[in-house]
Amino acid sequence: MDRPKVSIFECLHYDPAQVADSLSRLLTSLGGMSRYVREGERVLLKPNLLKASPPDKAVTTHPVIIEAVVREVQKAGGIPLIGDSPGIGSMKKIFDVTGMSDVAERTGARLVEFNESVEVKTAEGSTFKSLELSKDVIEADKVINLPKVKTHAQMYVTLGVKNCFGCVVGKRKPQWHFKAGVTREYFANLLLDIYNAVQPTLTIADGITAMEGNGPGGGDPRDVGLLFASSNALAMDRVITDVLGLRERDVPLFHAARKRGYAGVDIEDIDVMGADISDMRMKGFKPPKIIDMMFGPPFLRRYFKKALTARPDINHDECTLCMDCVKTCPTDVMSAKEGKIDIFYRDCIHCFCCQEICPHGAIVPKQGWLLKMIGGKS
Repeated sequence: MDRPKVSIFECLHYDPAQVADSLSRLLTSLGGMSRYVREGERVLLKPNLLKASPPDKAVTTHPVIIEAVVREVQKAGGIPLIGDSPGIGSMKKIFDVTGMSDVAERTGARLVEFNESVEVKTAEGSTFKSLELSKDVIEADKVINLPKVKTHAQMYVTLGVKNCFGCVVGKRKPQWHFKAGVTREYFANLLLDIYNAVQPTLTIADGITAMEGNGPGGGDPRDVGLLFASSNALAMDRVITDVLGLRERDVPLFHAARKRGYAGVDIEDIDVMGADISDMRMKGFKPPKIIDMMFGPPFLRRYFKKALTARPDINHDECTLCMDCVKTCPTDVMSAKEGKIDIFYRDCIHCFCCQEICPHGAIVPKQGWLLKMIGGKS
């Protein structure tokens, strides 16, 4: 089996000329865009368009990156489409605010909102026998995955593999969160199933400005100055995690992938091109708060379940009662009472969809007392 290859290239700013040059060099080490895209192919570009947030907030993939990739696809003879399906909000507003509409106008790329689902049978050994994914994704000749480098309250990081969850049509996302949100590792297996079904031909991660802390929607922008690319998103995710100085053991995706025997989990088994990881490794990158303990004796985790998990907590001073969290909650445990958002914690599945979608950063993970003592200072 060939070793996974991950390319890293420095790019300090979102200057269009600099991004175009850095992207070209990034792809050259992997064989160039023409290795992945052929004449006449319909190529779906899948950015992270979580919500209607301007590019400088580091919530979504930057439009300068998208435009550079569109032009690379066009040079290779491909027909680019830009698509996503956020869990809530007007897709037109999201395209406008995130800069995608401007990219489409300048390049001629078509914008696509994922509306229709099709059933997709999964490969043998998958956790789920079938999935419901966007028809636009399945019918595209190629998919290029374009994640934003961010932390994530539930999954610790959201990178290449996690970005493929956006191929689930928006209105279906809460259902899958409810179905697979039993544990973080169970949800990680769903992400791996989706990634295998989508099979992006190439993943390019926007790490010029990343998000640290309370990601994926309410964290802080952090300059990283790097672009990453690979045909193996799992290996790319592993390299990015290492560059950010985060611990592999805190990422449930890697646990699930290791159990499945996937290539790309062990950093020493990945060929990194363009830069030495040790020269790029960051210091002081803020991780999200750990929301549960994945280690230790199972009986201890069961006995101290509340003390060893985190729950979404509302900062009422920051909350504007926009109701986005109430609308997106897969278990309908959130409501507005007496001018405040109330959570019925007994039925909460700790998926943190509310925290992810909150436009004001008013929802944060509140750790149980034992979790805070043991793992809260990672």
